[in-house]
Amino acid sequence: MRRLPALLLLSASALVCALPAAAARPGEQIHLPRWSLGPQVATYAGPSHADLLFRENEVMVAGMDSEPGLRLSDFESGLPVGLRIYWAYRPALGLAATYGFSNYSSAQTFTAHQWPSPRELATDLHELDVTVHYGLDFVRNQKLLPYVGFGIGLALADSRLSIDLINVQEPDPEDPASLLPDRSFEIKARDHSLHYLGLAGLIYRFTSRVAISAEMQGVMGDIRQSFDYGGSYQYLVVDPENQQDVINDWKTNDILGGSYPMDLTGVRLSIGLLIGL
Repeated sequence: MRRLPALLLLSASALVCALPAAAARPGEQIHLPRWSLGPQVATYAGPSHADLLFRENEVMVAGMDSEPGLRLSDFESGLPVGLRIYWAYRPALGLAATYGFSNYSSAQTFTAHQWPSPRELATDLHELDVTVHYGLDFVRNQKLLPYVGFGIGLALADSRLSIDLINVQEPDPEDPASLLPDRSFEIKARDHSLHYLGLAGLIYRFTSRVAISAEMQGVMGDIRQSFDYGGSYQYLVVDPENQQDVINDWKTNDILGGSYPMDLTGVRLSIGLLIGL
C-alpha cells in the first residue's frame, strides 16, 4: 500500500500524456464529459487516538515506573491518496464517489516494572465517500467551475498496537522474575463508522477531457475501536494466583478495555486530476 501514491500519480501522468495537449481555443465550446476518473492527494488534520494515547501515557508513567517525560505523541501521517469517479448529471450538478487511503503511526519506549517496553500504535484508514456537487454559476467561464457540496462516507480503521516486553535482568536462579522470557503482543482493532462531509472546491478544465480539481472538505465523525489487552503486569508476575489484586488494578496495570475513539473530525485539502471517459 505504500506504493499507492506513486502508482496513482504515474497512471495519471500517462493518461494526460496520451490525451491531446491542445487547450480549448478562445470562444470554442467545451463539451463536458458525462463521466470522469482520476487520482487525488490530500492533507488531513483529523485522525488521532487521543483517548487511547492518554490511557497508555498515564498508566505507564504513573503506575509502572516509567520515566515521567515519556509520552506517546500523536500520529505521524502518511500521504493520503485517493481515486475519484465523477458523474456530471448536468453541467452544474454532479455526483462523486471517492476512495481514500492513509496511514498513521506513533511509537515510544516505556518502562514496565523495570522492563523496557517499546510500543507502536499504527492505523491504516480506508474511506469511501459519496458527495453531491453543485456548481456556482456566478463565474461566467466554461473552463472554471467553483462548487459547493455535501456528502456521507464510510471509514474503516485497521489498527495494531504492538507491545514488546524485554527482560534485561541478569539471570539469577534465586530471582524467578529474572528468568522470565521476553514477550511480544499485537492487539488489533478493525472497526468502521459513518461520517459526514461539507465541501467547497474548484474545477479548472484544460481541455474538454482534462481537468484539475482543488477541494476543501470539513469532516465530522469518529470510529469507536476496541483494543482488548489484559495488561503487561499479568505477564511479568511470578505468582499470578497471589497477585490478582495487582493484576486487576487499572491504576498499576496497563489494561485496555471498552472502546477508544479515532477522531476523524478535521479539515483536509485535496488536489486531483479528472480525466474524461
